[in-house]
Amino acid sequence: MREKTLGVIVVLIAFFLGSYNVLARTSFVIQDTDPTTYVVVVLLMVFAMLLFSVKEELRLARGKMNLVYGFLILVAYVLAISYLRSALSFLYYTYRIDALLLPLLLSGIIITVFGIDGIKKLWKQVVYALFASPLLLMPVISANTKFVNSVAYITYWLMNLLREPVTRTGIIITAPSSYSISIASTCADLGAFIAILMFLIPVAYFYNGKLRHKVYWLASGVALFFVFNIARMLTISSVWVYYGIGEAVSIFHLFAGQILFYIAIIVMLVIAGRMKLHLPGGSRQKVSGKHRMAKSYTGKTAAYAIGFAIAIGALGFIFTIPYQNASYYPLESFSYTFTGNTTSLYRAVITPLEGAEMNVSVLGSNNRTVIMAMSNSTFARSNPLYAEATIENGYYYGMISNYSRAVSGSSMLLDSGETINSALVLSNGLNMFYVNYFILPSYNFGEGHVINYELFYYTNSSVYTTQYYVPSCIARSGPINGIESMLYNIMKFQPYSDKMLCASLKVGK
Repeated sequence: MREKTLGVIVVLIAFFLGSYNVLARTSFVIQDTDPTTYVVVVLLMVFAMLLFSVKEELRLARGKMNLVYGFLILVAYVLAISYLRSALSFLYYTYRIDALLLPLLLSGIIITVFGIDGIKKLWKQVVYALFASPLLLMPVISANTKFVNSVAYITYWLMNLLREPVTRTGIIITAPSSYSISIASTCADLGAFIAILMFLIPVAYFYNGKLRHKVYWLASGVALFFVFNIARMLTISSVWVYYGIGEAVSIFHLFAGQILFYIAIIVMLVIAGRMKLHLPGGSRQKVSGKHRMAKSYTGKTAAYAIGFAIAIGALGFIFTIPYQNASYYPLESFSYTFTGNTTSLYRAVITPLEGAEMNVSVLGSNNRTVIMAMSNSTFARSNPLYAEATIENGYYYGMISNYSRAVSGSSMLLDSGETINSALVLSNGLNMFYVNYFILPSYNFGEGHVINYELFYYTNSSVYTTQYYVPSCIARSGPINGIESMLYNIMKFQPYSDKMLCASLKVGK
C-alpha cells in the first residue's frame, strides 16, 4: 500500500510540474459568456482523479524498458509541441492544443512510474484529461444557441401554465407592460452543464458500483442541474413580471447560478448511496506471493522511475514556459460572417502594420483582400516591400502557393506566440521574391477574424545570392522558442534561420 501511495504522489507531483503553465494560462472562473471556460474543472479535477487511483491495484514499475517508453513519449510530446505550436501560431493556444497534449505527458509519467500495467489501469485518467481542451466538445458547445432557445421555450411554457400574461418571440419574453426579458446564453450557459458533468465524473470513478449505476448517477446530476436552472429562470421571470426587473436582478439573478451549482453537487453526493454507489471499503487487499517477491527487487529501478518521472514533469514545465507570453484569444470570439465597408476593411488590415513604421499605400482591394506597397529609408519607393492582407474566418495559409515555387523556407516562433514564416519564391522561373507570411487576430466590425499577411520583396534572379541582399534583421525570442523553431524546421525539412524582414518582426512582435 505504501508503494502504491508513493507512486501516486510522484505522478501527481510530476504532472503538476508539467501542466503548471497550462493551468497558469487558464481562467479559474466559469464565465457565462464563454462556455469553453468549463475546462478549468477538468484541469483541476484530473488531479483528484489521479489521487483516487489509489483504489487500483498498482505497483511501481519494474524493468528499465518502462524508462525507455517514458522517454520516447516525452520526445513525442516535445516534438508535438514544437510542430503544432509553430504551425498554428497564436491559434495554438486559442484552440487549447496545449491542454489537448497533456494526456501524452500524463501517459509518459504513468508508464515511467507504474509501467505498461499502470497505463492499462489508469487509462480513464488519460481519457478524462483529453477534455481539458474544448475541441472535443465543440460540436456540443456550438449547440449553445439552440439550447438557450429550448430553455426560453420551457420557461415561457411554465409561465403560461401559471397563467402569467406573457408572450414570447425567440428568446425574448414580453410582459403586458411591454417590457421584455431575454433568456440569453448568460442565463442558460451550456458550459455550466458540461462543468458539472466533468466535476462528477472523477467522483463517480472513486465510488464503487456498477457502470450503469454510475451512468444513471451522472445523468441524474445533469438533469437535476437543468431542473434547478429552469426553476431559476422561472423565478426570475415571475419576479420580473410582478415586481420589476430591478428586484429580479438584485434578488436572484446575479448569484443564483453559482449557488444552484453547488447545491446540485451536494445533493448528488447525498443521494449517491441510494443509487447503489458507495465509497471504497477499508478491507486490505491480499498481496500475492509474486507481488511480495517483486518488492524485494524494486531498489534502484524504482528510484530511477521516480526520479525520471519528476524529470519528465520538469521538462514539460520548461517547454511550456513561453506560453506565459503568448497571445490568447478566446475560441468563441471568432465569428463566421464578415461585414464592413471598404474603410473599415482598410483599418482592419493596415492598423497592425503601423508598428512597422513604414509609409503604406493601398494599391487595390476587394471585399476581403487589400494589396499595399510599403516604403521607408530601407525600402525605396522604386522597390518597395509589398504586403497582401486577407481577412478570413479561420486559420488559413494559402497565399504563398499563389506565387509559383518556393525554393526554400524557414519559420521562427516569437515570444508573442505568433510564427513568422519566410520563403524564397521563384516566380515565372526568373523573378525572385523574399516572402514573410504570418497570421494575426482582428476584432474589427464587432467580430473576430484572422488576417493573413504576406510581405514580399523583389530581390533579383539569383537563387544562391538573393538571401544576402534582403534587408532583414535577426528575430529575437526566448531559448525555448528557438529550440521549438529549430525542431519545427527540421521536421519540415527546411533550413533553420532566424533572419526575417524587420517589418514583419515589428508587426508580429
